[in-house]
Amino acid sequence: RNEKEVLRKKINSIRIEGPFDSSYSLAILNRETAKALKKLGYNVSLYSTEGFGDFEPNKDFLNKNPQIKALYTKTQKKVDLVSRNLYPPRVEGMNGNIKMLHHYAWEESGFVDEWAENFNKHLDCMSVLSTHVKKIMIDNGEKIPMKVSGCGVEHLQEIKPTPFDIGRLNSFKFLHISSCFPRKGIDILIDAYAKAFNKNDDVSLIIKTFPNPHNNIEELLNRDDLPHVVLINEDIDAQKLKWLYKISDVLVAPSRAEGFGLPVAEALLEDMGVIVTNWGGWLDFCDEESAWLLDFTFEKAKTHFNLYNSVWAEVDKEDLIKSIFAGANIIGINHRNLDTFEMDMKLCEKLIPLIPNGKIIVAESGINDHETLQELSKMGADAFLVGEHFMRQDDITKALKALKYGEER
Repeated sequence: RNEKEVLRKKINSIRIEGPFDSSYSLAILNRETAKALKKLGYNVSLYSTEGFGDFEPNKDFLNKNPQIKALYTKTQKKVDLVSRNLYPPRVEGMNGNIKMLHHYAWEESGFVDEWAENFNKHLDCMSVLSTHVKKIMIDNGEKIPMKVSGCGVEHLQEIKPTPFDIGRLNSFKFLHISSCFPRKGIDILIDAYAKAFNKNDDVSLIIKTFPNPHNNIEELLNRDDLPHVVLINEDIDAQKLKWLYKISDVLVAPSRAEGFGLPVAEALLEDMGVIVTNWGGWLDFCDEESAWLLDFTFEKAKTHFNLYNSVWAEVDKEDLIKSIFAGANIIGINHRNLDTFEMDMKLCEKLIPLIPNGKIIVAESGINDHETLQELSKMGADAFLVGEHFMRQDDITKALKALKYGEER
């Protein structure tokens, strides 16, 4: 407490520099940090800039958020402390007595030598989002004072969800929220989703992303074997984003590298199930009690940085398939392809061994006699969906008894 009082005597004016006018995770961090500092009594301002230069903030966003608009400044006059969170991390030309980065995140094990040198040269200190990030910074030569700050998610509790039209949704809904950069693992998620389910299954995968140079999500979705997918490839406000959490069952994040994972923390706050890679910043708050931790192997990181000494985590696809199955409590296996109407009565035999224990398995279509029902039951089916067979019967009660017991009763 005394240390905080001394610090306040030395620091009064603080400027937070970086994006703050969208649902981008850095923007959320910047504006929520500014609001928190303001609440603590500091003289705080927000300056709109990114790694490649300054930009005008979104006017609609400012008009909808008067508190943020009041903090926005167009000047970079000298302050007691200036702190940035932007990408790429530009640290030159900071006009403050104390210069720092706040809530910094990094993902893969290697780091850019030039950035490390600039941090040591231009910054007085930095805070990082996780122990994962801190270790990477130290391993790559950072010598400035550093503290793990974590990342608050209480801002989500202040937001009222707003429904919006995203089209048809099935009963069980998976959610993925990311930039869809290659390190986010969206390619392996889509492949695992296609292998875990088919177009007849009562599941949906909602992908919330935004256009960017590294996002090839539409190309990845251009395949014929995908179960139902809803793509939201645009920025949306916090109210709509919270509604996605409210309507979804499980958030899936098979990232190859992650500095923190704000959507995962927000999903946990909303009591969602989460599936994450067992490596990265979210291990500060995800464990076997709160999340399904995916197996992985280390591989050379294939990022645009092309760092010679850097690795990331490649998720075990079979483990991801099992985890997706585990997300649903009731799993239906339909022997009939609803696109071609062809029947495959071997489908239960193929898929049931892949389903974790404790799930209710429903065998659907093509069940016309007691022998078939018995065979499916021995395979592990718990319940049966029979429609057409009964519709063709004159006496449904008699047909039901024959199907269930193999004889008239």
